[in-house]
Amino acid sequence: MTSSRFHNKIFESINEKYAIDYVIEACNRSIVDEVLLVVPEEQVGYFNSKINSTNFSKLSIIGGSEDNVLERYTDSLMIRGCKKNDIVVRITSDCFAMNSVFIDKSIEYFKKNNFDYINNSTVTRVLSEDNPDDYQTDTSTPDGFNVEVFNFNSLLEAYTSTYSKYDIEHVTPWIKRNKNCSVFNTGKICLTGKFSVDTPEDLEIIKAYYKLFNSGRIEYEL
Repeated sequence: MTSSRFHNKIFESINEKYAIDYVIEACNRSIVDEVLLVVPEEQVGYFNSKINSTNFSKLSIIGGSEDNVLERYTDSLMIRGCKKNDIVVRITSDCFAMNSVFIDKSIEYFKKNNFDYINNSTVTRVLSEDNPDDYQTDTSTPDGFNVEVFNFNSLLEAYTSTYSKYDIEHVTPWIKRNKNCSVFNTGKICLTGKFSVDTPEDLEIIKAYYKLFNSGRIEYEL
């Protein structure tokens, strides 16, 4: 809500729903047991008034520290009785195009392997304030579909080991620098269906296509 570049972005309207509703819906459809929306303590009432939690069967809204996001995550999971070996999935609230398939595939990969942390975009970038805004990924999954999966013990270690402002704000960089991590490719985002124009609705699709293409969001594999 307090983003300096786009204030209150999570409550922007996308097709008559709040942007953050799409993130919660993807999490709610996934195989996770619980969905926690972890917000600053003073904003809990506001979120409760904006988000109809009855629409999301797994959702709880929990408050914590505004400035120490790592503490907010850790405390909220302790409140829910999380144990050291429990699996935690982190989805940032601005990944409005998130889908449950990527979440489920990431969880299954984590379960089948012996890593402390996995990410479907990168474990080698955005590790410190020296390169905070690197949006390149090391997989075919673009930025904006980012899924992080880790065990709760790794989060506890980060919480007790780091005092870096960057680590505290971004939650997982300490884990990526210090634990057994792996990148996992959840897959490409592909264009499909009809792109010829027979109706005004078809033309709207083409306008959206060119907006993506002209901004460098679409590339051709040759």
